[in-house]
Amino acid sequence: MLKVRLISFFSLFIIMHGPIFSQVQFAPYSSIVTGSWASVVAIGDINNDGLNDVAVGNESYFDANNDYRILVYRQNSSGGLNAPSKHIYNTTLSGWEITSIKIVDINHDSLSDIVFGYGTKIGVFYQNASGELDPLTEIETNQLVESIEVEDINNDNLLDVAISTGYQTTFKVYFQTSSGSFNETAYTKPAVQFKEVEIADLNNDGLKDLVYVVTLSSIYIYYQNTVGGFDNFIQYTAPMIDSSSAHLFGIDVGDLNNDGLTDVAVAHYANSPRSRLFIWHQNANGLLDNPIGINAYDCLQPLEIADLNQDGKNEIIAVHGGGLKVSCFERDASNLYTATLFTIPYATHYMMHGLAIGDVDNDGKKDIAIADYNNGLVILRNTSTLGTNSFENSSSIIYPNPVENSVTIDLPNFNKAEVALYDFNGKKLYSQIQTTTQMSIDLSRFASGIYLVEIVSENQTFHKKIIKK
Repeated sequence: MLKVRLISFFSLFIIMHGPIFSQVQFAPYSSIVTGSWASVVAIGDINNDGLNDVAVGNESYFDANNDYRILVYRQNSSGGLNAPSKHIYNTTLSGWEITSIKIVDINHDSLSDIVFGYGTKIGVFYQNASGELDPLTEIETNQLVESIEVEDINNDNLLDVAISTGYQTTFKVYFQTSSGSFNETAYTKPAVQFKEVEIADLNNDGLKDLVYVVTLSSIYIYYQNTVGGFDNFIQYTAPMIDSSSAHLFGIDVGDLNNDGLTDVAVAHYANSPRSRLFIWHQNANGLLDNPIGINAYDCLQPLEIADLNQDGKNEIIAVHGGGLKVSCFERDASNLYTATLFTIPYATHYMMHGLAIGDVDNDGKKDIAIADYNNGLVILRNTSTLGTNSFENSSSIIYPNPVENSVTIDLPNFNKAEVALYDFNGKKLYSQIQTTTQMSIDLSRFASGIYLVEIVSENQTFHKKIIKK
């Protein structure tokens, strides 16, 4: 039976029925020796065969065959990882270790590339038509690159690169041009260390913003303005714990309460009982509410947000430095988070990009990959029972986004659903009962702006914001 209701654009909610809470499970970890000091890791299809591969960025540790290399472990048809190909990113400068890594199609040729930060440079290994990686391309930033993030920031359908920097008074964004080059733009910042950067719409205006985590106690959000630049930041500070300043570490962004708005999760690095996971929920006014502090096992470091069991709710995965554990924070029907601990080998610490989530054995389940300086590439394979009534991969079931004329909606695993379109003020513009697995909505007659797609099935309601060009 369908449940139909009108909604306000700014007061979305989700109703689940039945025993939705389903604990995520992993098999015991396995590890692959990387030779040198494994520092960062990413998951993606690097040779265009439809299978996810794993890229590990090594620092240097007295191993001439593996120092300053990115090791690419390509997945084979049996779901295993082949011996790595090795790609040198630094041959001359001591101490220029890799800090971050992404697998994205940065030049829009339908082939995934490896983009990473090290020293004062952004490095790119472009994939070629043979499924191999071309020689290194570099962008000199003249700033210490603490981390990178790659997104289409200014809605021109070209991927851009934002970097976080050390104690300089500026940070930089590299906007890609139609020719594939990058225009550098610097923005003023306080003389504090920006450790990690994420990109997301954090005030619900259809424009992507930059959020930085500062080690001592705060996150800084630079909101994008209507001409593609960034206004002055808003600072959100974590609370004091036991009369001590918070020490923030890893950060990620995602919808953590299923209201259609992007939230922020940050790891607080401290020994138990001071260790916390902080969550800032975005509210209807485009600001962040006061943070929620969730007790954590010990010394949280890198974290990622992902739906690991396809129940329509994101989990938060975090690695504990020196704790021999990974935590998976799951949300129950009351929106309360409970952490389940999984054992990993010992390492005192991990880099902010030392954790990646993705299917590395082609079983349809998202696994955990960790770059571990002691043990190399550590993998926890997902053994969860997956939900069958969820809109998994929500970014891909409604596309393209932004849209010019027609938006396509895929409805896997649903026999019947109501699909509705609302404008920015909550007015319903379109509604249809859909019984097929795919449909389209013609938006050509509507003005440019922000709209909301609502999908209501028997068991779940899903909301997705779309941008009409």
